[in-house]
Amino acid sequence: MDTEQKSIAFFDFDGTITTKDSFLELIRWVKGEKSFLLGFALLSPWMLAMKLKLISRSSGKQKVLTYFFGGEKFSDFQNNCDQFVRDKLPSLIRPLAIKKIMEHQQTGATVVVVTASAANFVEPWTRQNNLSCLATKLEVRD
Repeated sequence: MDTEQKSIAFFDFDGTITTKDSFLELIRWVKGEKSFLLGFALLSPWMLAMKLKLISRSSGKQKVLTYFFGGEKFSDFQNNCDQFVRDKLPSLIRPLAIKKIMEHQQTGATVVVVTASAANFVEPWTRQNNLSCLATKLEVRD
């Protein structure tokens, strides 16, 4: 029996690995600055209700997702996420976080990225970097 224990290192994605909230950056990148600002102005009552804990964070995020991406084909959303991972996300990654992740990998540890952000853009990045991922799976409706 192998008595060697493997270690697991957990890293939060937004604000630890990235310099900014990646979900907000995804919206800004896909929709543009003007639509981003207008959308959040229109969504401000729900954002305030969320901050005041009158509605859950989950409900608030659902409103944001539905406003910006509701009615969009899933394949279009995923294509935007893939382009975001390729073209924008690298500029949001902290070099020191990558260094720490690599140090853990070199010791043989399993590195797991944990996030409330959508798996649609976090998982492709974690796969590219040979990491495990625990992320939010979005519900898709016709």
